[in-house]
Amino acid sequence: MNRFYLLILSIAVLLTVSCDQTKFVQETQPPVAGYRIKYDHNALRIPGGKIAIGLVVPADGKKDTIGYPGKKGRLGKYHIDVDSGKYSGGNVKLRASTMYKKGDSLIVNIYNRKWFLGGRGQFLSSRRISYNFEDSIALITDGNSDRFPGGHVKFGVRSFYNNGQFTDLWYPLKKDYKGNFLLSFDGGHLSSKKGDWKIDPDPTHIGNDAVKLFVRLTKAPVITDTLRWMLDYKAQYRCNIRSMGDGHELNGSAEVFDDSIIHAKLLRLEVVDNETHRTYHYLVNTQGGNITIASFGANGPKGDDGQSGADGQNGADGAITNVPETTTDTSGHTIITYVQVQGPGSDGGDGGDGGDGENGYDGRNGGNITVYYTAAAAPYLKMIVARSVPGVGGPGGSGGPGGNGGAGGNGNPLGRRGRNGRNGNGGASGSDGSPGAVRFVAQ
Repeated sequence: MNRFYLLILSIAVLLTVSCDQTKFVQETQPPVAGYRIKYDHNALRIPGGKIAIGLVVPADGKKDTIGYPGKKGRLGKYHIDVDSGKYSGGNVKLRASTMYKKGDSLIVNIYNRKWFLGGRGQFLSSRRISYNFEDSIALITDGNSDRFPGGHVKFGVRSFYNNGQFTDLWYPLKKDYKGNFLLSFDGGHLSSKKGDWKIDPDPTHIGNDAVKLFVRLTKAPVITDTLRWMLDYKAQYRCNIRSMGDGHELNGSAEVFDDSIIHAKLLRLEVVDNETHRTYHYLVNTQGGNITIASFGANGPKGDDGQSGADGQNGADGAITNVPETTTDTSGHTIITYVQVQGPGSDGGDGGDGGDGENGYDGRNGGNITVYYTAAAAPYLKMIVARSVPGVGGPGGSGGPGGNGGAGGNGNPLGRRGRNGRNGNGGASGSDGSPGAVRFVAQ
């Protein structure tokens, strides 16, 4: 059994040496007449890809094909070398590379096996196979992406090869493809969260109702494409301003104008936060868009929980005393002996009462909102929803648990256990804040 195991181990080692340590040799000797390597011309020959190969062999005055494209046998009795890849299971697997492969090729050499486990025997045939290469690229989208500031665009890159085939890579790219393309944006950035194109949320940073994405092929930067993405501003916008105290006072100004580029009537709205002095800009399509402005007061904090009552002390054990006992023996003599007797144990102390929970804090008021609008914007005020949202009162703290009564002391009789302390009362919830005033004022 041990000899058989050693034999199998030796074969495995020899196979490893034969398959993994063979270096490609640029042959100078002539091949054997009649042998010819074939390959799948329909396969895309790019780094990381694979192509099926076969060998035309002379047999009894005629030619036969082993491997691709026939189904007669495998190339197992041949030794196959590839200068930029490796052979396995009827296919040449091309080595990954970041080099641009225009004008480049790979070489496949086929030999008779020198022995059962491998090795180069007689050189039979060689073939140089040209790589396919990218001759153009194009940015593509899924057709259902957002067309408004702050939205997301799902996109990918289609690579066209010199044989008419193409491949698509969609963002976010997998790790192996992240370096394939160089991106730059006009009106957005690559989202760190979703890995897609995040459109700039501020329409004042966008010109002519369009944002652009530029791409270059890393291995050949002269190969580029540009995607111009037109916006339509049809969205349900949210301008939510939250505060750590009372809601911020917000002033908005609304007007409507005709956009000649996308042939739409747009509502332009600017919202000024009077607390932070920050201005928020929005463009809303009057056919299919709306916006909600909200100023939130902070919720009241929760009241502190009451402290736990202290546990009562354990009672002391009863005192031990020696008590004399008198007896008379058979001779009439009086005998005095002493017996230990334990007195009564003292009672355990009562547990302390738990502390009452603190009342919750009041919610803060919502901020005042004023929207000034032009006469042209008056018919579209229903598109603007303004909400002053007060904070909710904080919940009261929980009452602290009463302490446990102390155990009675040991004795005769036992001391009584102390009473448990009373649980504290829960605090009351704070009051909700009040909403601020919301006004629409014609200019």
